[in-house]
Amino acid sequence: MSWWATLRTLFIGAQESPSTTTFLRGDLTWATPPSGSGPGSSPLTTKGDLYTYSTADARLGIGANDTILMADSAAATGNKWATPATVRTALSLVVGTNVQAYDAGLASLTAADAAAGLPYVTGPNTWSTATLTAAGLALLDDADAAAQRTTLGLATVASSGAYADLSGRPTLAAVATSGAYSDLTGAPSVPAMTYGAISTTSTSSNTTWTAITGSDVTIASGSKYYIRWMLSAYAAAATTGHRTRRVFGGGGAATVLSFHTIAQSAAAATVGHSSREGTNGFSPGTGAATSTTTAKGLVLVEALIECTASGTIGLELQSEVNASAVTVDGDGSSWVAIRQ
Repeated sequence: MSWWATLRTLFIGAQESPSTTTFLRGDLTWATPPSGSGPGSSPLTTKGDLYTYSTADARLGIGANDTILMADSAAATGNKWATPATVRTALSLVVGTNVQAYDAGLASLTAADAAAGLPYVTGPNTWSTATLTAAGLALLDDADAAAQRTTLGLATVASSGAYADLSGRPTLAAVATSGAYSDLTGAPSVPAMTYGAISTTSTSSNTTWTAITGSDVTIASGSKYYIRWMLSAYAAAATTGHRTRRVFGGGGAATVLSFHTIAQSAAAATVGHSSREGTNGFSPGTGAATSTTTAKGLVLVEALIECTASGTIGLELQSEVNASAVTVDGDGSSWVAIRQ
């Protein structure tokens, strides 16, 4: 007898024989597995089936496309196939409820370099960043407009608009009642007019240009001048008119900003002519003078110039009628005034 037969006889008994369909139990006896179990018996029938268990071995068939296996204690095998929507709900990942859906604007904001400065919108769903300086940040963190004005160093007048809040303002107390410029405290000074008498009589006849003696004034390069000549004039005949023109002397030159003449006949008490600068810098006109020395006409000539070369500027007079004189009286009633 072999050693295996001897051992089997001692521990198991000769009457029991093992086979390919039996198994050794814990009590060292051989037994045949129940039908439908054991090696070679499976509940799976289809590709993708899962081997599971409930109260016995069981099959969980393959789920539909794009479904996900998840645990479910209520299911017979504790597992089930679920749709992505069901899984998102179970995981609290519902788009639009638990998580943010994709947004082009947020994607652009994420891409913008926040470290570079202050984000701002440049177009639909498009962001960029601007440099935020210390001065800008100091303004942004102010609680209100008053605090921002303080940061900017603005005075109270910036918000009130009240004259009383204007620092260094001229005092209006006296001028409010007098209306005089001289009563305006702190007002810029206005250069005074300098007057000079035309004390020499000048006469033009035969349509020749004649200098009006005493009408010259000195001008300096780089300065602007307002000049006014007041001429007391008369003519040998009531129908004789005159012309006046400006003349530079002593190397003087200027840009003429304005030049015009207003003349009035005393006899007619009407304006003889009123005209601006004409050709060669004269003001044409007729009938401005009167025919007698006791009823003189007035001629006002005004010029606004910007001197480009130092020298003088004066007036010349011309009769419009040959052999009929026009005179500017030098009796003190004619004068010239200048303001720089």
